[in-house]
Amino acid sequence: MNILYFTNLIPRPNHPTNGIFNYHRVKELLRKGHTVDIVTYNNIFDRRTGFSFKSSYNLNQIGFDLDQKIQVINGLIYPSKKICLNIDRRLNKIFSEKQSDLIHSHVVLDAYAPYLLSQKKRIPYIVTVHGSDIHTHPFNSKNIRNVTIKILANATHTIFVSEYLLHKARDLGYTKKNFSIIPNGVDQALFFNKERPCNNAPVIGFAGNLQYVKGADRLPKLFSEIKKLKPQTNFFIIGDGPLKFKIDRELNILGIKNKVNLISNVSQEKLASYFNQMDILVLPSRNEGFGCVALEAQACGTPVVGSSNGGLPEAIGKGGIVVNEGANFEKRFAKKVMELLSNPIPRFGLIERAKDYSWSEIVEQELSIYKKIPKNKYSYG
Repeated sequence: MNILYFTNLIPRPNHPTNGIFNYHRVKELLRKGHTVDIVTYNNIFDRRTGFSFKSSYNLNQIGFDLDQKIQVINGLIYPSKKICLNIDRRLNKIFSEKQSDLIHSHVVLDAYAPYLLSQKKRIPYIVTVHGSDIHTHPFNSKNIRNVTIKILANATHTIFVSEYLLHKARDLGYTKKNFSIIPNGVDQALFFNKERPCNNAPVIGFAGNLQYVKGADRLPKLFSEIKKLKPQTNFFIIGDGPLKFKIDRELNILGIKNKVNLISNVSQEKLASYFNQMDILVLPSRNEGFGCVALEAQACGTPVVGSSNGGLPEAIGKGGIVVNEGANFEKRFAKKVMELLSNPIPRFGLIERAKDYSWSEIVEQELSIYKKIPKNKYSYG
């Protein structure tokens, strides 16, 4: 098949881990003998940085083992039909030149240009919903809500990475039945079969963006509560974000900064190494589309204690403990960490569960959707 990816969730020169899951999808599709063209866009006007123009690039130029061109379209793509027309026309030209079978977008608003094309030509498009594109943004903006409903209602097929996101789409008014639940996968080469050190003291870690929605502000108090229960415990915080300095300051005020190793964003290879050093990964998120980091930790044999919010309980499954939101959250969370340290989940079971989420299996499910799309139902040009 000839598949055209149109999405902003793809590794970029200034952000190599951006949309890393789509790198794995493309790599697996190519391995299975399919053709993939990737088109991303760059808003020529950004309120934070002013005008900026970016060129097309190749993934192997930014450190990936894939000779794959990323074509960049410079233009405006806010959810307005008038200002999307330039990208709309250029995407149609690429679709026709490549003789693509379909367009697959990741994040709902990335599918706006394909939606506009589908209104003029019979071009099939698939959209994968990942998180805030459904559970937050449409509920905060009437314009985004209306556009989101149009995109989902007209999509050839919609993929949700969790049941939770499907329910949020239903809350918006999504009623169609042409959907599937397919989560993101785990890179087996990176996260499986790693040596695990023997810790002299428990190691508890967090990995993710240091943002309010990820519950990163909860970490200092949570770690302090854990330390009260098990004083010898050491901690990792892996990530960057707007709360980094606030977290650092609070750790110092609580007198536990010397026990916490603050680490900036790391490569996937190094992340796997850190997961193998942890006894437990904690994820106190306030919302999550799915939470694939939980599966990556489990692939390393590390169980997870996480909040009950969003799709995170689906990602954790039987590979950890879910803590309900409510009063005394950090104190209750710390007690569940102690419970898991006292009664650890067998490492073999965690790894076996994560194997169900291999990229080969995930992409095979997506291919089964592609293959059901009728051929020659649209016109090129």
